[in-house]
Amino acid sequence: MRVPAGARALREVECEDRHGPLGDAARALQFVRSKAAEWNIDKTRIGATGGSAGACSSLWLAFHDDLADPKSSDPVARESTRLLCAAVIGSLSRS
Repeated sequence: MRVPAGARALREVECEDRHGPLGDAARALQFVRSKAAEWNIDKTRIGATGGSAGACSSLWLAFHDDLADPKSSDPVARESTRLLCAAVIGSLSRS
């Protein structure tokens, strides 16, 4: 079984500014999908996993609306941000 993997570093932000890193996660997913043919990845079978902040990003992607922009001139932005699954541990939360 082939299991391609990707990783990304989180940028440091203040707690109130979560949208930057979450947008980074969405863009990273779109980039991987844009390279699916070249990297021999089935872009319909992509999931995410992580712990702590990575868990938060994975869950955000799993439950957020698709951010694909089919009319964009940017081919990466036209890719879906939907996940097939998410498996996380120790997700950050804020009351």
